[in-house]
Amino acid sequence: MSTMNVEIMRLRQGRIASTMTIILIIATFLVATLEAFARDTINALISLNRVIPNATQAQSMSPEDLAKLSLDQPGLQLTAAANAGGVGGVSPAALAMMIMGGLFITREYHFASMTSAAVALPRRGQLYRNKCAAAALASFVAAFGLTAVRLLVLFTALAVQRINLALDPFALVMSELRGLVTLVLCGVLGAGLGFLLRRQTVLLLLLGGLFVVESTFRSLATLTGADILHGCLPLSATGLSTQPGAQGWLAAGIVVAWSAIVVTWGAFCFNRRELTFSAL
Repeated sequence: MSTMNVEIMRLRQGRIASTMTIILIIATFLVATLEAFARDTINALISLNRVIPNATQAQSMSPEDLAKLSLDQPGLQLTAAANAGGVGGVSPAALAMMIMGGLFITREYHFASMTSAAVALPRRGQLYRNKCAAAALASFVAAFGLTAVRLLVLFTALAVQRINLALDPFALVMSELRGLVTLVLCGVLGAGLGFLLRRQTVLLLLLGGLFVVESTFRSLATLTGADILHGCLPLSATGLSTQPGAQGWLAAGIVVAWSAIVVTWGAFCFNRRELTFSAL
């Protein structure tokens, strides 16, 4: 059996990738459905107020605000379709990919299976590449699933509401492709962080802190240059970001640069550190 197949088996046995992929797909389906049927949801809440007075505040929305929630708006269609969509200027899908890639690596340190893997394959460079490739494969499967769910919800909602696609099909494909690329790269970057940090708790605290910090900085992007922060870039790559700064393929290219830096640093440390350490 090839060493790459061994890494894929380890990935499957760990259940991290499959569990997070299932959670992501379910969450994505719920969010995409809410976005695609936003106006219908508000209208339903307004109807509820007629039965139960003041049950919600939906009636306070102006007709103009309600019209903006119509799926015939190109911006809303892109929001519903974007596989790297998010809130607060940061993509939760990108964060989830980094966590998944990082946990795949830190789990092996935690259970000392990294040492046995290194004994079976003494060439650390090849071992490092195999594990990063396995993380990339898991991220691709998860990102492809998110993309499929998003597009399925969008086109189902368009058919149900009898609305035409307002987006240019080529532009939509390019947006999905850029989002797919950035999400896979986020998984690889997470694997690099896993090699650097080696501890699951530290990894989760770091990524959670980055999510909060970048969400804050994103609102000040014109002052801080936060448009090049990693968590902000997937939205810019898909075309969802309204902030000035890197957009489209340029944003995806910056994600490539960030990932290359972290993965190269991780490889350097992996080749020079002892594999056994206290996981506490």
